[in-house]
Amino acid sequence: MSVNGTAYAVMTTSDGAGTVGSIAASNGAVISQTVVNSTDTGLTYGGNPTTRSYVTLPASVTSIVTVAMIYNGTATGTTNDDVAYNFDSLYSCPATLNIAKTSLGDVGTFSFSSLTNATPTTDSVTTASINTPVTSATLHTIMSPPGSTTVTVTEAATPGYTLTAASCNDQNGANNANGVTTFGTVAGSVLTIPAANIKGNSHFLCTVTNTKTPTVTLMKLVSGGSGTNTFNFTLTGLNHATDTAASVPVGSATTGSNGSNTATIGTAVSLTESSATSPALSSYSTAVSCVDSNSAVTGNSTPLTSATTTVTIPAAKIVAGAAYTCTYTNTRKFPLLSLTKTSNGPWVAGQSAATYTLTPSNSAGTLATSGTLTVIDTLPSGITPGWTGTAPGNGNWACTFSGQTVTCTNSSDTIAAGANGANIVLPVNVSGTAGTVTNYASIGGGGDLRNSGVAPTPGAGCTPSGLCASVATTFTAAPALTCSTNLYGIFGDTTTTTNVQSLSLTNTLGPVITTIPTSTSNAAMAISTGGDKIFVMGSDYILRVYDVPTNTWTTAGALTGYIAGDGRPLRMAIGPDGTGYLGMSNSFWTFSQTAPYTLSSVKTVTYTDTSGLTPTPFFMRTTGNDNTSGDFFVDADNNLYLMANPALASGGVQAYLDLFVIQGLNGASPTATFAGRFPTPTSTPNPTYAGIAALSSGIYAIGFGGELLSINLTSKTVTALPTNSSNIGTDLGTCSYPSLRPSITSTKTVAKTAGSAGSTVVAGDTLTYTIIVRNAGTLVATGVSLQDSIPAGTTYVTGSTTLNTGAVTDATGGVMPYVAGKAIKSPGSSVAAGQLSVDSTPVVTTDNEATITFKVKVNAGTTSTSNTGVLQYTDNSTGTPTTTTVNTPTATTSSLLDYGEAPTAAPGTLSANSYKTLLAEDGARHSIVTGIHLGATEVADTDGTPVPFGADITATDNDGVTFNPAGGVPKLLKMSFSGATTNTVVVNASTAGYLNAWVDFNQNGLFETTDRIFADVPVVAGNNTLTFNVPTTTIPGLTYTRFRFTTAPGVATSPSGLAPDGEVEDYAVKINNILSTSVCSASPLASAGLNLRWYDPLSSSTTSRLYQRVGTLSDGTLIDVQFLSRGQFGAG
Repeated sequence: MSVNGTAYAVMTTSDGAGTVGSIAASNGAVISQTVVNSTDTGLTYGGNPTTRSYVTLPASVTSIVTVAMIYNGTATGTTNDDVAYNFDSLYSCPATLNIAKTSLGDVGTFSFSSLTNATPTTDSVTTASINTPVTSATLHTIMSPPGSTTVTVTEAATPGYTLTAASCNDQNGANNANGVTTFGTVAGSVLTIPAANIKGNSHFLCTVTNTKTPTVTLMKLVSGGSGTNTFNFTLTGLNHATDTAASVPVGSATTGSNGSNTATIGTAVSLTESSATSPALSSYSTAVSCVDSNSAVTGNSTPLTSATTTVTIPAAKIVAGAAYTCTYTNTRKFPLLSLTKTSNGPWVAGQSAATYTLTPSNSAGTLATSGTLTVIDTLPSGITPGWTGTAPGNGNWACTFSGQTVTCTNSSDTIAAGANGANIVLPVNVSGTAGTVTNYASIGGGGDLRNSGVAPTPGAGCTPSGLCASVATTFTAAPALTCSTNLYGIFGDTTTTTNVQSLSLTNTLGPVITTIPTSTSNAAMAISTGGDKIFVMGSDYILRVYDVPTNTWTTAGALTGYIAGDGRPLRMAIGPDGTGYLGMSNSFWTFSQTAPYTLSSVKTVTYTDTSGLTPTPFFMRTTGNDNTSGDFFVDADNNLYLMANPALASGGVQAYLDLFVIQGLNGASPTATFAGRFPTPTSTPNPTYAGIAALSSGIYAIGFGGELLSINLTSKTVTALPTNSSNIGTDLGTCSYPSLRPSITSTKTVAKTAGSAGSTVVAGDTLTYTIIVRNAGTLVATGVSLQDSIPAGTTYVTGSTTLNTGAVTDATGGVMPYVAGKAIKSPGSSVAAGQLSVDSTPVVTTDNEATITFKVKVNAGTTSTSNTGVLQYTDNSTGTPTTTTVNTPTATTSSLLDYGEAPTAAPGTLSANSYKTLLAEDGARHSIVTGIHLGATEVADTDGTPVPFGADITATDNDGVTFNPAGGVPKLLKMSFSGATTNTVVVNASTAGYLNAWVDFNQNGLFETTDRIFADVPVVAGNNTLTFNVPTTTIPGLTYTRFRFTTAPGVATSPSGLAPDGEVEDYAVKINNILSTSVCSASPLASAGLNLRWYDPLSSSTTSRLYQRVGTLSDGTLIDVQFLSRGQFGAG
């Protein structure tokens, strides 16, 4: 057989007898089947025998171009005749296969134990890096004919790995029907290539992926203790649910009995130490650390730790190749004692109440103590035990001493892990020179294994140091009391009060500062200004002084001049100038805060009550056996205050405190002034408050039953602080001196409240004055009074005065009540008068301020009003009355007013009638506004200037109205009895506006509604010719008119009252009957003693009688007025 001109197989035939046929391969070809003799001569040419031979060409043949088969072409049918061979199938080349390996999680060598229908039949691949395929160099040739038989690839098991994927593709698929798809199936460790995918020219690449299985191994290490112990674990996320570390010795790591536990990729793993055999797991502390030994591949470089019995490896950490080892380290617990030692120093040599405090403790994370605890304390030189026998007050600790060594034992208490045991407080006596002493102590036992379970010897070299403690305490001079910021007092029990102690505002006593060296009932105490001395006096009337720095008591002297029936001294205080004050009832003494502390002779304090309160304030024992407790305190101005707590014989202790200021202390007869009542919390019975002292935060009072009050003098409020019935106190003291004084301020305002419209004040308006008096200080003001006068140019409106909105009765004769001075007070003040409470809300003027109002009416001609008030009160900084001036607001009235001139009284029986020209009768008047007037001018008036009835009006600014032009003087009007007569006026206005006018037609001295001739008639700037009718009922003769001009309508529609602008002009006019008026002609000149006369033609009538009167007008013109009997008249 020749392929591409090269012979690859030579075949001979069998003769069916002795000659055997053969087929031989050449040039690298492979024969897959030998030739079989055939004696069957029945085959025909071209038939396919059942036995066939295959020739596989070498791999070097990549394509077939020509194939030739040489054989005998003529069949004779005889022996040895040639049998024709032909190609049954023709393949271009044999199918081949390579194996590729990918490993995940680690690298390694992987073997393939069997390949069927292929040669060679085994293979091996070694990976160099994870997730990177490596192809074997071995090329496997598939021996089965294409499409005839499947090919299988079997992988040998590799420990720690799992075959997770396998598939093949045909690298020559583009040239056959396999294309680019993958194929092959996996069952266990066997990959099968289907027969259908085996083509004559296929080259298969089969990739097999192995994944390293993650593992978790448990390790156990025990620290501390002795012997072995077995520990049990529960597991989740692994192939085992439990594990055990059995018989684990101390200090040697032991692997769990499971060894390596396998995990599932992407599934979290949890390990929990669940129990131990003996001792129990609670006797250990646990620490876990999980480390991935394959972290270089997995990236799990950070160890996972836990301080509990459970550790969790997150799902994200369980990846291919993860190899965790989780080591549980259990440390045996036992009590770990320590001791803390403190003192209440620094101390002063000789002082009492010095203590050492020892606090045992057990470290957190250990076991509770068991058995007896022992504390040893070696006292330094000069410090001795302050008790005999067993130290009291230490619970189950029993503390005894021998020499300087104190031994305390406790077999009852246990100290839990992380807790402190009960304190041991050792009272000690202090002696020796100033310096620093160090006290050493130690602790042991209770199950603590250190130092063989016993307390080591205390001292500077004490070991182990954790069981040792020390404290250094300094000896110094006793510091002065911090009495400017803290309360101090005398305290004790119901039978005696001998301890001086500090008192917090939560009613808690501080340590005893000193004990008064007498068993008498001590009730009065004061502290020096520097806090270095304490003064006390008891029922023996002896003044005693305690020197704080030296811890010594001195007897200063005995009280003289006291009244035994007044009881024991209760009240004592020292002022900022160093003067001491002592009192009982209304008896009073002084003393000095410096040696020799001389007591003065007795003085008597007097008090006269003006408060108006019930019960009446008092501070002394009375003949009715009324009495008061209470105490002194002093302010920054050295004013002495007494806060008294009355006890009435008929009503017991009262639920209030009364405040008094005692003045005239340097004189022979000091006096007291009442300064306020402060209600206290009520109970049955009411507490008795005997101790009073001042701090910057307020005034404080202590009751006999431990009641504590805070008193705010500014707001006049009393606040109950916590009550401590064990604090039986009789007095309080400080060296704080608050600034307590009133500070009176006032404001005075005035406002127009009645009268004219608008904001301009004019004569006749009502003004309301408001005076607000405020106490902006820190103490109620007493003796407060106001004196104020009525402003000049005004008249007081009787009955208009108020105090805090309440009416104040006028003084005799309707005089404003504060003209002569009168007491004022805050609203709601319980006192009768004269007290002004402190006000802390300046924006609210109705709570504590005294508000006084009164009204006045502005008189005519007044251009401005003002006045000055005076306030008087007691200023405690001086003790004498103080005055302050009330500010003086000015109410300015408009001086630019124009008034009229018409008469204010008619003649005869009509004399009460008036045209209302004066301010007093609300006369017509206009505020002068530049450029708004009648005629050319307007002159300001202080009031109306009425002319007598019958006289002409000659005001020079009455130049805006002309009547019936050229009508003569006075202005001439005309009328008729037979009908209304039209008259003409020319009105000259400076600007456009409105005109109202009246003519008194019936001459009754009034401008009435029927007299109005113009009603808000519009006029323009310049001359305006207007007409009006004179009615037939008019009485001829001299009468008066009023013209009012304004720029707005409706503001001058009345003949009286104020108008905001414009002008009023009044005129005298003469009204003539036009039928009886003769024409004056050829009248002679007037001369002395000569009357110019002319006669009415009717005078010749026999039915009329002529009456004649000669008169002279104001300009000197002579007139002759004739009256006829029928009432007509004319001018002649």
